Amino acid sequence: MVFERAVNADTLGVFADNSIEIKKYYWPGVLKGYTGPRLVLSVDTPVNFVLQDRCACFPVYSDFTSETSGLLRERIEKSLTILAT
Repeated sequence: MVFERAVNADTLGVFADNSIEIKKYYWPGVLKGYTGPRLVLSVDTPVNFVLQDRCACFPVYSDFTSETSGLLRERIEKSLTILAT
């Protein structure tokens, strides 16, 4: 999911309070993530810098039932409502 603002400790906390563990996704970004000894030639990736702080992933399992999916949806909606206030 791409959030309208940066995913920070407060965002993670709101979801955790609703029993959902989300994790930042695509973070650190491509250019900030590599710390090896080789020089890496790259192109400017401005969208990457925006998205690296705003993306988060949710738990997904192959054995989710309809009930589990519904519960997860309710908790996500509740968390997003809290974050919007």
